[in-house]
Amino acid sequence: QLCLVSHEMFAAIECKELIGLGWTKPDKATRSPNVIKMIHYSNQVSNWVCSTILAQSSNKKKIRMYEKFVDLSLECMDLKNFNSLMEIIGGLQSNSLLKFSKNWPNFTAASNPYVDKVEKISRMLITRNKAELREKLRYATLPAVPFLGMFLQDLLFLEEGNKDQIDGLVNFRKCSMIAATLKEIKRFQQVPYAFHPV
Repeated sequence: QLCLVSHEMFAAIECKELIGLGWTKPDKATRSPNVIKMIHYSNQVSNWVCSTILAQSSNKKKIRMYEKFVDLSLECMDLKNFNSLMEIIGGLQSNSLLKFSKNWPNFTAASNPYVDKVEKISRMLITRNKAELREKLRYATLPAVPFLGMFLQDLLFLEEGNKDQIDGLVNFRKCSMIAATLKEIKRFQQVPYAFHPV
């Protein structure tokens, strides 16, 4: 279900929502409604992961629920749903959860393989400008859902790191790099998952 919802939301994002950093502007709700919708949804999933774990009645049950979410994140990775993967890992590494998990028995990377898996996935998702994640996406067969935040970060860097004009002329290099990023987004929007909604 996460794959279906994530892909549907990702596919609804129009290129015009991504031009000019619309999702960062005061009128972002009208300029980039589908981007904002997906950002809010991602935050809700991360919060759901964290609150579901913390709602368990004992530390043992909390650890078991944590492990179930780790399994779910690995399933998302196998299905190439990298956006849901990031949402789940975000919940598993939220400050609230990290604060409470310090009191859980045998809950370190050295003593619990699930904690170690989360740390390894997290490193893949963030180190070296997400180089490993980018490599996986480059060769991913469709359907797949990339991590939206990576593309938003790329577009932010391209927009703010490059002038619109050079010597009074349009900076076509900047336009070309933005177009290449939008083309990559469109590629992932083309093929939906063939799962049936429950």
